[in-house]
Amino acid sequence: MRQAAAPLLLIATLAFIASTFGYALRPVALALEPATEFGMGMVFESENVFLDLGGQFLQPRVLTMMGLLVVTWLALGFHAIRCLLTDEGGRHDEYALLIVGLIAGATWPWLRDGHPMMGIMLCAVMLAGFLGAALSAMRLGDRIRNSGALGFAAGWATLVTCAYFATLLQTQLRAPMVLAAGIAILIAALAAVNVQLRLGGTISYSVAVIWGMIGLAAGSVSVEAALATMAVLAIAVIAVALVRVTT
Repeated sequence: MRQAAAPLLLIATLAFIASTFGYALRPVALALEPATEFGMGMVFESENVFLDLGGQFLQPRVLTMMGLLVVTWLALGFHAIRCLLTDEGGRHDEYALLIVGLIAGATWPWLRDGHPMMGIMLCAVMLAGFLGAALSAMRLGDRIRNSGALGFAAGWATLVTCAYFATLLQTQLRAPMVLAAGIAILIAALAAVNVQLRLGGTISYSVAVIWGMIGLAAGSVSVEAALATMAVLAIAVIAVALVRVTT
């Protein structure tokens, strides 16, 4: 069974990388144009500032965010190749969770403009798959070190899901940008602390989350100082959890 699962995992990983790479190359203006049409016949008032936080991760234009996406691709590719070439791939449930998460992750970005509800559901499936695979790897005892790549990918997925949720709060509920971003950052920080305590000494998950928070702070300081401040506070909270599990 594992011999069949490893090639499937590699194919799913390549599909995810190709899909997200293709989406990242789309013109930002084209990707954001349908965003004002998400609501039920309603659009934002002109004075309400809109910030597509999900797009910051999917179509990065800041070097920090570009690096985060590239490292996520490398982490997933490394894990898939290792599973194919060695006997350290993991259990069947880890394979299944990750493959499902990769397929969902390759699909949802292309649905987020025209079908936002379907997009957020598939995004949540991606997050569940990545997190489930990372936590499943942790239960393999002496192979705890092997979950680093999955942990990093799960951290990226956590941020992307929360960021897309913030986008939907703005487009679907017409929430102010600061409120939507604040809720998303709070959820991401609390989730990061909880997951990191479960992962123990493997810090790659929190590294990815902190990396993304730094990118948000750097990219939003000129747009909304409050958003940058919230990102910095979230980094401090996650850092406390890191200190706890590493000392």
